[in-house]
Amino acid sequence: MQHHSKLPKIQDNRGKLSFIQAFDHIPFEIEQLFCSFDNHLVLSQKAYKKNSHQEVIIALSGSFDLVIKKDPKSNYKYRLNTPYDSISIHINSSYRLENFVTNTICLHLLSKPLNYKIKKCTPIKQSSVNECRIIEFDVRENNLRGKEILYGNKVPFKVKRVYYLYDIPKGVSRGGHAHFESQEFLIAVKGSFEIEICDGKEKKSFLLNNPNQGLYFPSGLWSEVKNISEDAVCLVLSSITYRESDYIRDYKKFIDYKNNS
Repeated sequence: MQHHSKLPKIQDNRGKLSFIQAFDHIPFEIEQLFCSFDNHLVLSQKAYKKNSHQEVIIALSGSFDLVIKKDPKSNYKYRLNTPYDSISIHINSSYRLENFVTNTICLHLLSKPLNYKIKKCTPIKQSSVNECRIIEFDVRENNLRGKEILYGNKVPFKVKRVYYLYDIPKGVSRGGHAHFESQEFLIAVKGSFEIEICDGKEKKSFLLNNPNQGLYFPSGLWSEVKNISEDAVCLVLSSITYRESDYIRDYKKFIDYKNNS
């Protein structure tokens, strides 16, 4: 009916990072994802939502209770209050969320398939900062969860990996690498930050400070996240699972690779 699991938590002097990969940490391929906000404004609900798909729920910020119906007279209750705890809910299970604290952000990953508009990735040596773009998402009201922002239907690739940065110390930058293959999509689900993108010849900076906006950029671009607010939670969607061989972590090697075909 459900599975409670601890997700990886990587911590260093730049803050914390947790991540989720299909079939490694969750038992399905990610076909849709959304975040819910302002949950504390929702009136207490006794109704259960019955799932027609598999779902994983995580508290990116704040905390809440997840109540899963066991039988007509009893249920299971879990308190989700850290970004590295998750509950996996199976098909045909019924659940509800309650007892939200202020500023809770809830991440939902679903197995329900959607029609993706897959973007063909430009070869790494040809990719340009001009291919980066801000995409806006609609905010919808949900009687059980507050405000929801659906991300999966506008992200221009199939999501294979989800990770998020949090508890980032003041003055610290993140990123500082490029990818051979992975396309990425960044969202400031809480707080704000700037992303500087370089293609070897030109640089562009983008400010993200609203959870209904995200930045898409293809492979073959150097990126660095800067001017991060102390309360920021940076959600990153990736088109491939983690492979260290996909990273270029030396800026000089990146410039040499881009400029020497």
